[in-house]
Amino acid sequence: MTQNANNIFIGFDRDGTLEIDGLPMPSALKQKIVALEHTGINIFFASGKSMDMIRGLANDIGVKPALLCAENGGHIYDFINKQESIFAKTADLDHFAKLIMDCKLPTERYEHKISIWSRKFDKNVVQAKKIIEKVIRQNKLNLQVFAYPDGDGGLDVVPPGIDKEKLLDFIPQDAIIHYFGDSFNDYSLMKNNRLIPHTVANGKSIIKELVVKRGGYVAKQIAGDGVLSILCEIFNV
Repeated sequence: MTQNANNIFIGFDRDGTLEIDGLPMPSALKQKIVALEHTGINIFFASGKSMDMIRGLANDIGVKPALLCAENGGHIYDFINKQESIFAKTADLDHFAKLIMDCKLPTERYEHKISIWSRKFDKNVVQAKKIIEKVIRQNKLNLQVFAYPDGDGGLDVVPPGIDKEKLLDFIPQDAIIHYFGDSFNDYSLMKNNRLIPHTVANGKSIIKELVVKRGGYVAKQIAGDGVLSILCEIFNV
């Protein structure tokens, strides 16, 4: 490795990237991420999950991340500068939360998040997404919907301005950044010219096309095994 490790940042999405439904993160991948951190490389995570869940992910791997980006960018913690940023819910999101209470949704599980609306619908997440998008469309609400049928069946309703791309505000301008993502909520971050994007075999077509265009790696393996293969290709540690 010829670059200054302290100036390298490697980031990971969770669902569909590090792990996928029925296929947890390989232990060899955890060991690789820890080894990279030991060289001085900065590790970060960016997910639609809550901050508590992302902290748990980092703890499970055994790293002390430089940055955690939760709730699709709605809740960010910069460990280097000890700075926490939480983006307030919008009026449209509050209105949506009231409207959706009168809708008949599939059986759901509550998932507490601060800046976005989130639920887990398991195998019924696609059905729930259609209902929720209809409510948003009929009421002309400025909100995005992200569903994770290949993950834990979660669904997020996200106001404008909340985006994983916000995490770049917390990374030095001259840093070398690698990011691993697989789905639509990774797209705006992965198209940013400041980073080198990578994805896995189960990544969405739009993500794979972007990665190829930007000169990143598309793994032949899915999820964690794919991430591990790319890390081994790029970093010989």
